[in-house]
Amino acid sequence: MIDDEGRSWPDNPSQHILTPPKKRKLITDNYKYRRRSPIWKFNSWLLRLIALIFLPIGNFWRYRFRIKGSKHLWKLRKTGCIVVANHILNMDAAIISSSIFRLRKLHIITLGENITIPVAGKLIAALGGIPIADDLKGTKKFMKYCSWLLKKKKPILIFPEKALWHGYKGIRPFDKGAFTLAVTNNVPILPIVITLKNRKPNKGKPKYKVYFNIQPVVYAEEGLSKPAQVEGLCDKTQKIFIKKSQEFYDKIKEKQRKKR
Repeated sequence: MIDDEGRSWPDNPSQHILTPPKKRKLITDNYKYRRRSPIWKFNSWLLRLIALIFLPIGNFWRYRFRIKGSKHLWKLRKTGCIVVANHILNMDAAIISSSIFRLRKLHIITLGENITIPVAGKLIAALGGIPIADDLKGTKKFMKYCSWLLKKKKPILIFPEKALWHGYKGIRPFDKGAFTLAVTNNVPILPIVITLKNRKPNKGKPKYKVYFNIQPVVYAEEGLSKPAQVEGLCDKTQKIFIKKSQEFYDKIKEKQRKKR
């Protein structure tokens, strides 16, 4: 697949561009999603504190990111929610967690491979990473834990495009997992549309200027069957992403056209 800028991408929209880390063990129902150890909780809190200090500085220096629509977070202050974003930046999860949700801990659905990395995997888990299980029993435990978090009014971040395509400017098909979780637990969807603006090549400056566009929350339509609600919620949310993304890039193209 070739985009408007002549870059080549996989034909399969869910195919990983980067090689995932080698999985050292499977995530099964033996994995401890809920950690009750006071020592683990303290270490997790300390790591988050350090991350909240240094991640925003490092990520802003790297991407010069801008956050728009923070007012939409206000409606979610007393409820759990599913946060969805297009997966097009190496540090998108870190920016959303440390610079948008800040002190409110954001739990992030991640590949099981990431959690099995020595040392780094424990850091990811401590900072809110929730690994996807590899078997049926593990998946049931994973879903139960996510539902428990939502009942505790915690936000969960899911990338419905599944694979990370760093620098991609389109919107790929959405997997329905995030929307199934939202409908099952009767919580809203918070869309965050990430858009990229190319920067002129300049030593010491990032390649892109990144915008995190927080959109109004989306709810499932009442009075429908669960499958219909999931389908409708997914479709409605994806249309928001497509519209916002297209508007952003159309404005850039129009400015470029006027300069010629």
